Amino acid sequence: MIVLTLGGIMAALRGEPPYSVTSGILSAFGVIGVGYALALQARDRRAARRQAARAYQAGLMANAVRAPGGRPPRQARRHLHLNLILSYWELLYELGELPEKTLRAHVRAELLATPPGRLFWRDTREHRLATARNRRTRRFYDIVDSEYEMGGPWRTPALRVRETALTAVWGLAGLAAGWAIHRILNRLASKP
Repeated sequence: MIVLTLGGIMAALRGEPPYSVTSGILSAFGVIGVGYALALQARDRRAARRQAARAYQAGLMANAVRAPGGRPPRQARRHLHLNLILSYWELLYELGELPEKTLRAHVRAELLATPPGRLFWRDTREHRLATARNRRTRRFYDIVDSEYEMGGPWRTPALRVRETALTAVWGLAGLAAGWAIHRILNRLASKP
């Protein structure tokens, strides 16, 4: 860079045109540098706006939990908490601060490892998938949904067999109760 600048000065001293090839190259580097700086600045501004919106959302949710006149039910507080966690992960993922592998690990270990987390995603997934505002957000929700669909550790084959067995047991219990009620009603109806 210094050599190019010195070459341009020397060319100017020899009486050559001041805007030589060296000047053009330096100008091109300058324009590229300014463009790159503007792109970074725009990205930082978007990130700051998102962060401010999330902070405002967190404040609103905190106020809802501490509302005068009574506390929201436990389930509503849990829903708010899970929503904040998922929104935080979404923000980190959109900014490129949360790699996909880490996101999948968080979703499995923290969101879907508990019944309330699984219920939260089951109840909100369609809305979130339908309202994704860009490709990155859509990819985020697709990742969460794919982890939910895979089932994770709570849906092991042994648990599926247990659930099937429980369904069969409850079905047989219902059938036996229905048969017993039928017999009792028939006896009552046959008495004169």
